Amino acid sequence: MQLILNIVQILSLIALVIYVIKTWQIANYNKKITRAQASSSVIAYFDFPQRGAMVNLVIKNISTIPALDIKISFNPEINIKKKDIQNKDIKFSDLPAFRDGISFLAPGQELKFYLDSFPAFFSSEKELATEYDVCINHTDGLDRKNHENWIKLDIKQFYFECSTSHNEKLLNKLNEIKEAIAKIRKS
Repeated sequence: MQLILNIVQILSLIALVIYVIKTWQIANYNKKITRAQASSSVIAYFDFPQRGAMVNLVIKNISTIPALDIKISFNPEINIKKKDIQNKDIKFSDLPAFRDGISFLAPGQELKFYLDSFPAFFSSEKELATEYDVCINHTDGLDRKNHENWIKLDIKQFYFECSTSHNEKLLNKLNEIKEAIAKIRKS
């Protein structure tokens, strides 16, 4: 009888050790998953409000924690001039957000920068690139780890969608002008 009791106790001890090991493995796995979900991530993308009449560059923190010390670089450089406070021409890369960086983006926060009209990207006059490699470096606000994201932005992929809607608007305006001229001629 004592032998059976000893065997049951040993088996119970083995089961308890296995249970503790498995619980520890599950806890570590959950810790890794939680950390991955809490990592900050900043992205850049093109936005086309008004169905393609204009192009914005959007910088957005898509994570659930703040992103700090965000530095963004473009290859090739965005060849667009903007006006500063004194109404002087400055290069896009000399805007404070790109020259000095963005110190803080809250979770879900985004910054939009007007680039140009959609047709300007395909105009021979402006000589704007249609593809950009964007490097985004930032520090996450949780454990101060540095992150580097590379994103390829290609405005050509939106050409048909945006140029078609822009052309429709242009045609509608031309038809309105045509009708207005016809009314003027009748009177």
